[in-house]
Amino acid sequence: MPLLTAHCGGLDVASHDAWPARRAGTDFVCGTSASRFRHRNSRDEQLFVVGHTVAERWPPVAQSQDRFSWWQPATIRPPSPLLPSLEPTRGERRREESEMSTSTAEAASVVLVHGGFVDGSGWQGVYGILRQRGYRVAVVQNPTTSLDDDVAATRRVIAAQPGPVVLVGHSYGGVVITQAGNDPKVAGLVYIAAFAPDQGESVATLIANPAPGAPVPPILPPQDGFLLLDREKFAASFAADVPDDQAGFMADSQVPWGVPALEGKVGTASWKSRPSWYLVATDDRMIPPPAQQFMAKRAGATTVDSKGSHAVYVSRPEPVATLVEAAARAVRTSSIAGQ
Repeated sequence: MPLLTAHCGGLDVASHDAWPARRAGTDFVCGTSASRFRHRNSRDEQLFVVGHTVAERWPPVAQSQDRFSWWQPATIRPPSPLLPSLEPTRGERRREESEMSTSTAEAASVVLVHGGFVDGSGWQGVYGILRQRGYRVAVVQNPTTSLDDDVAATRRVIAAQPGPVVLVGHSYGGVVITQAGNDPKVAGLVYIAAFAPDQGESVATLIANPAPGAPVPPILPPQDGFLLLDREKFAASFAADVPDDQAGFMADSQVPWGVPALEGKVGTASWKSRPSWYLVATDDRMIPPPAQQFMAKRAGATTVDSKGSHAVYVSRPEPVATLVEAAARAVRTSSIAGQ
């Protein structure tokens, strides 16, 4: 391919010995047109075209800014040995395309499952962080009417994902992912201050006999088969580290939790056949931290402690997202190693 060169302030850029095309730290941005030159009015950046490549950030060496204030197209001539082509070879293009395709195919999707009394909007902070880090993320809006209904809603979202899935559950959502995690597309489980029941267990059985002095969730008597938390005690028990106005909104917008969901028993615990991770919220007053630590150890989960209330996924999304990302990376590494 002929090389289109330019004169800059009287200097032939293509043959100038200050040309930094192959120097470490030089950034390049590929363009598609060499029909004209453009100049970026910046003290430390110039933009010019060589062949079909736009090279950026070429700081002039030992030349004044005035000498590089305009561009004039020059003649077309064969490439100079001093300036190897910046165009990738066909093999390089194929290798890059293959790597991008492989990366996309191997990356696990993240599916977030909320618990009782709330909906999926509480995951917004975690969702945003994971999306910024390049992950595909879906949020399940499970109806919390029964365990079967919630598992079915979760499986529909799992089925819509293009590859392996990391399931993440908060609170009662941990029960849902323990059952739904038996789906063959699920590669890992992440529990965030969540219940991690074994076969035959439910939330009802796990909270039936609290330890002496342990906090008791302020669950009101059921109304028409649904449960709510005492509004006046909601913030202290569920969201003690969430801003007052937000905690008040959460209390007033509670999603009724069906008694069949509370009592729904797990058939096969998926954590027995899949790797799991667990974040213990050390200031939780809904699920006592010792109970969380017990369930995490029983599941053989990789466990981290994080300061936070039961709503840690709302108040402190960063450590939650970091643990989810660690799970996604581990699942991907395991997948690659098994090929």
